[in-house]
Parts: sequence; structure tokens; C-alpha cells
Amino acid sequence: MEHPLLLTAAALAFIVGLAHSVAGEMFIFRNIVKDQLPPLRGSAEFTYRTLRAVWHVATAAFFGFIALLLHLALSIQQNSLAEFVQLVSAVSFLVCALIMAIGTKGKHPGWIAFFVIALCVWLG
Repeated sequence: MEHPLLLTAAALAFIVGLAHSVAGEMFIFRNIVKDQLPPLRGSAEFTYRTLRAVWHVATAAFFGFIALLLHLALSIQQNSLAEFVQLVSAVSFLVCALIMAIGTKGKHPGWIAFFVIALCVWLG
């Protein structure tokens, strides 16, 4: 049995998540003057790349929640909900790790924390 309100929530969350990433790129990151950012770790470029990566980490986490909502909405094997939550959580944290690693060229240590969390969730 499908749950229309949960499907609606997932659809709206998808639109918001997509809009978040696209709008951030179009209206924020294109207009940032990198030289005017505070130099974290000695570099305004590092500050810019970190802000940009963190922006998209939020979107990636959003999409993990969307997957959970869709699972609930479509009543897909309710007895395996715990395993599904574990899988989605591990994949979401792994995607966040990749975004931080690529986005900051590995210079921000957040990617390590996200990766360790993903690994712990996956193995747990």
C-alpha cells in the first residue's frame, strides 16, 4: 500500500534538494569573490572549496532522507527497514566523504570522519 503523503514529502524534498544545489552554484558560488574570504589554513581558495563542498554535503544528506521516505512510502519490505536504514546511512555518509574529499582536494579532514562513519555503519 502506497502512502501518498510520504510520496509527496519525498517528491518535495527531491525538488528542494536539487534546487539547493543548483541555486547555490548559480547564485552563491558564482558570485563569491574568493579574495574576500577569510584564509582558512592560509588560503582563501581552501575556504571557498570547503564552503562549496559543505553546501553539497547538505544536499547529499537530504537525498539519503529522500530514499528513506520513498522506502516508507512504497512499503517496500517493511521487515527489512532497519537494514535499509543502515544501507542508506552508510551510502549517504560515503557520498558526503567523497564530496568533501573531491571538493577540498583532500585538504579538509571532514572527509575522513564521513568515511569512518560510513564504514562503521556499513560494518555495524
